[in-house]
Amino acid sequence: MTKKGKIKRPGMKHLRTVKDSTHIEERGLRRIELNTEKPLGKKSIFESEYPPDIARVLYEAAERFFEKTNEKTLDQVLYEAAATTVTGTDPLMRDAKAIDSWLADLVHRHGALSPISVAAQFLVESRNVITHLVENMPGAQLAIGSATADKIAEDVARLFKHIYLFADAWHWWRMEVHGDHQRLLDAHSVVASRQKGAASNQKKKSVRSHVIAEVVANWKKANNDKHPDPVQIAGDIFDEVRGRLKPLNAGSITHSGLVRAIKDLPRSPGAQG
Repeated sequence: MTKKGKIKRPGMKHLRTVKDSTHIEERGLRRIELNTEKPLGKKSIFESEYPPDIARVLYEAAERFFEKTNEKTLDQVLYEAAATTVTGTDPLMRDAKAIDSWLADLVHRHGALSPISVAAQFLVESRNVITHLVENMPGAQLAIGSATADKIAEDVARLFKHIYLFADAWHWWRMEVHGDHQRLLDAHSVVASRQKGAASNQKKKSVRSHVIAEVVANWKKANNDKHPDPVQIAGDIFDEVRGRLKPLNAGSITHSGLVRAIKDLPRSPGAQG
């Protein structure tokens, strides 16, 4: 929020024609390629911004995450529950109990906001949608193994496309309403600025070290001193070092900093303590 209470939102960063009837649109952290002659949907949006494609990628990523962490996947949990439950038990109650225990264990060991708990919740809710669709779709239970099963599967897939589109729209609109898109963009900018600053500081430090090493070497050669005192050297070369650093835009240095830098210089092969 701004001081006036208005939510700050990122502006349209980039808009340019790529080829006939196609352009790239960039705003904040988002980027899509659009075909303006086709209706908004699968045929008009390219790259990886199409929600059903994103859903598939997210699902596969969740499965891989469980494999890498050596945790039981949702499919494994349900398979074990079916294999160890007494005959006659209600399958829905059996699965619900197994899922609840699985989630509770993950939350207890990793935390409710941990990536693995969030991934588990994603898989569970995805399954819940399918389960409820099949339960409430007329004839779905009887169609299993029949000729109408393919038709029902197509209907579910078609509905899921709209579910994914709604979920994606929900996500981004919530980001806009609460100003989270701009905050993420600001955080991204802060991190990039810090990385740039760290690289700049490292470069300046390298330049200072090179200048100090060169001036110290010249001082030792001129004074023929095999056991130099860093404090003495710093006092003698302080003005020269500062003078040479200034035009190089390598930052300044204090007397105590120069003493530490001299102490950190590599010892010459023949030097003794």
